Amino acid sequence: MEIKYPFVIKNVKSGHFAKHTGKDELYPWTTVESINDAQEYETIDHANEIAFWHMAIHEKWIVVDKRDLEEHPITTGKYLPA
Repeated sequence: MEIKYPFVIKNVKSGHFAKHTGKDELYPWTTVESINDAQEYETIDHANEIAFWHMAIHEKWIVVDKRDLEEHPITTGKYLPA
C-alpha cells in the first residue's frame, strides 16, 4: 500500500509553485507564490509525471513534499495509466 501525502511542483528559478488553471488550454498552468495555493498531488510519482510531461521544458522544476518541505529532483517520466 502506497502512503499518500500532498506533493507540489516548484519552479527552481522563481521559487513559485505550479497551479492548474482549470481551463482547457494548450498550456493550462500558472505559478503562484504560496505553497498553500499550489496544485497538490497525492503521490510523488503523480507530481513527477506532471512535472516531467506537462511543465515548461525551458524551466527547471522540482517536487516538494509539503510535510517537511523536502525537495526531490524530477526523474524521467513514465506513463502512469489513470
